[in-house]
Amino acid sequence: MGAIVIDLKDFGVRTPEQVVRIFYELYDQTLVRTQLWEVFRLYALNDERGISALDREETKVALLFDHLIDLVGAIEILRAGRGVERCVACGRDDGNV
Repeated sequence: MGAIVIDLKDFGVRTPEQVVRIFYELYDQTLVRTQLWEVFRLYALNDERGISALDREETKVALLFDHLIDLVGAIEILRAGRGVERCVACGRDDGNV
C-alpha cells in the first residue's frame, strides 16, 4: 500500500489540524495584527472622510479585526498548552501540558 501525498498548498484538502499548523508556521498574533490593521489603515486613509469618521459598517470591520487578532492569540496559547490540559486546536495531550 502506497503513501498518500497531500499538497498542503491546496487549501481544499488540508485537515483542520494542518490548517492551524501551517497558519502558525506563517503567522503569529503580532504579524496578524500588523497586517490587518495596515489594510484597515490604508482603507481609512484612502476614504475621503478619514479614519476619524468611521461609519457603523466600518466599525464592525474594525471589531472583526480585533476579534480575529484575539482569536489568533488565544489559539497560540492553546497550542502551547498554557492553562489547559490538552490543546483544544489539535487535541494534543502529551502529559506535559
